Amino acid sequence: GALPIALSLGAGSTSRIPLGIVIVGGILFSLILTLFVIPAVYTYISSKHNLKKMDVTE
Repeated sequence: GALPIALSLGAGSTSRIPLGIVIVGGILFSLILTLFVIPAVYTYISSKHNLKKMDVTE
């Protein structure tokens, strides 16, 4: 639903295009954050935790 708002050309579209761009941009940002950034940070923290755990047990 938001992509047609961002790409509309009809009457009154000048006031709706910025809203559509913000919605689409927010969805894309959250997609990238959810699929790439959060798993990468989790993997990094998990590996540091495992290394710390191995140092304590040795």
